Amino acid sequence: MNRKIIFLLIICFLVLKPFQGFAAGRLPGIDSWSRFLLYYGNDFSPENLQLMTLYDVVVLNPNAVGVTPSVVAYLQNNGVKFVFGYISIGEDDGEIVIGNGEGPVYHEGSEVV
Repeated sequence: MNRKIIFLLIICFLVLKPFQGFAAGRLPGIDSWSRFLLYYGNDFSPENLQLMTLYDVVVLNPNAVGVTPSVVAYLQNNGVKFVFGYISIGEDDGEIVIGNGEGPVYHEGSEVV
């Protein structure tokens, strides 16, 4: 075997070995009877937060205006076992923005940066 290939295999083994213990699995205390809420809204009023505490798992949009560390802490301290934020990868927000190929592209007002 080529020495470069052996070297690369050893490096891959050393880099990936610590991650073997992090295999995905079930959430502790969550089963098919658990209550699950996926909330896309922006209303984090005390009334809505109280309603959210009725669920075992709550998934929030981390870009929502009202999502703050205190909201997450409130939910966790009042019975929600897991609070997650979702990330949409590849979601089309309307106009397709084409950059110059040198990095991330985003809108800043009407200008493409």
